[in-house]
Amino acid sequence: MIFTTLCGAVPKTQPAKAKTIMVMRLTTLLLLVGCLQASAAGFAQKVSLSETDAPLKKVFQEIRRQTGYVFFYNARLLERSHNISISTKDAPLEQVLNQCFEGQPLTYSIVNKTIVVRARKEEPPQPAITDSTPSPFWISGRITDESTGKPIEGASITPKGYKMGVVSNKEGTFRFPVEKASVLTITCIGYQPREIKIKGETELLITLTPGTKDPLANMVVTGYQLINKDNFTGNAVVVSGEELKKVNPQNLLQSLQAFDPSFNIAQNNIAGSNPNALPGINVRGSTALPTGGGAVLSRGDLSSNVNLPTFIMDGYEVSLEKVFDLDVNRIQSVTLLKDAAATAIYGLRGANGVLLVTTKKGEVGPMKINFSAQTGFQSPARLPKVLNSY
Repeated sequence: MIFTTLCGAVPKTQPAKAKTIMVMRLTTLLLLVGCLQASAAGFAQKVSLSETDAPLKKVFQEIRRQTGYVFFYNARLLERSHNISISTKDAPLEQVLNQCFEGQPLTYSIVNKTIVVRARKEEPPQPAITDSTPSPFWISGRITDESTGKPIEGASITPKGYKMGVVSNKEGTFRFPVEKASVLTITCIGYQPREIKIKGETELLITLTPGTKDPLANMVVTGYQLINKDNFTGNAVVVSGEELKKVNPQNLLQSLQAFDPSFNIAQNNIAGSNPNALPGINVRGSTALPTGGGAVLSRGDLSSNVNLPTFIMDGYEVSLEKVFDLDVNRIQSVTLLKDAAATAIYGLRGANGVLLVTTKKGEVGPMKINFSAQTGFQSPARLPKVLNSY
């Protein structure tokens, strides 16, 4: 019947022309049937599922096996989903997906043969209020610096008693569900922690007070551990890198003399003004008098007898030359140990004192470039009058 309708009767006259028309109509019929089959295969995907309390990941794998569609999602998103129970037979793909994502904090979109799973932007429905369990609600806020007013990125906001929380974005804002009458703990590196009690408000403006700029300001570095100054019983002199630069921005060892009188650099008149000459250092003074064979003790003998301390940089023993050539701008803090506490830790190496140098560490975040320049000149206050050639 279809062939007769499309092709029609073949006239007895002009058989060649009629045969050509019949072939063209037959070709058109075959192409139409092929397109309908391809369309049915592409848009009428049928899925049969029978799962009870199954995770979404398992359901996704079964749909992929039956249809060939690929799921694209972040594994962390599925941690927020709940198990589902579904029973379908030869149902369209879109209908099955709607049942899978019903009541989930996730949604989907189909791009070609890829199903993209993402989080819902709208708020999930709030559960009914009962007497036994408090009702969670969504709260948002913005965290800024108390002194500058700039937003703080990377601040951690955690409800008290919970291990999981959220982090503020570049604008310093955050948003997440909490329970009424809960307490939020806000912490950030470089700022003092703060606790805020929620009393029903949904929007918060939080300011954090900058903490101590130098994390080692109240600590004593012994080379093996960090000890609070209040708990350290030994004798230690702790100087920050900023304080050293105020005294002498070029020479670390010369700066230490201003903070501890026992740190003495012996004068070397033979080296003169040679900038590469390594100095002699006394921390505890001379441990023995250089007299022998009845020789008379002289000032020259005492000035030439030096006892170098042990130099420790970031936990490793280094030479005097390494410390002498160290750039002051790289120093975080310097600790000088010169009593029994140094000997108890380092033994014989700490007999003449220990100089501990802690350098600055890299910070987490984007790359930063700091540039600083220092200039200076020296000139005599008054030039002496000398004889000319005449």
